[in-house]
Amino acid sequence: ERRVTSALVPVLVAERGQWMQRVLGTPATDLPVDRHSVMAYTSLFEGWSRGLVTRRRAEALLGVCARLARRRFGDQAALSLGTIGTGAFGDEPCYRDVAELRRDVEVAVAAGVDELSLFDLGGMLRRGPAEAWLDALT
Repeated sequence: ERRVTSALVPVLVAERGQWMQRVLGTPATDLPVDRHSVMAYTSLFEGWSRGLVTRRRAEALLGVCARLARRRFGDQAALSLGTIGTGAFGDEPCYRDVAELRRDVEVAVAAGVDELSLFDLGGMLRRGPAEAWLDALT
């Protein structure tokens, strides 16, 4: 069975994000998809904050994203966690270790979201062992 999931930045979930979707011409939250996955990357919350967001605060932001997604999308709520490796920019902050992913999973599930995806497979394979990352996700 094929499923379709949208990827959403957190601001689209807060306050319904309708204004931003109109401005950008991207009606993401109204798409007829199976899941809406909010990109709630704690490593980016912390790493790109210039020291304003600690790991603990990043976890709190993840919890907020999860609760908002659950409230907004119900059973269609999902979260994208990360990051394990760098992406398109080439310098994205990454998890320090598997324990940070494990903690993110705990926070997400406690907030009512258990449909989780992880960014990214390439980082998982480069950093290894892949089994440890996959075990932390499940």
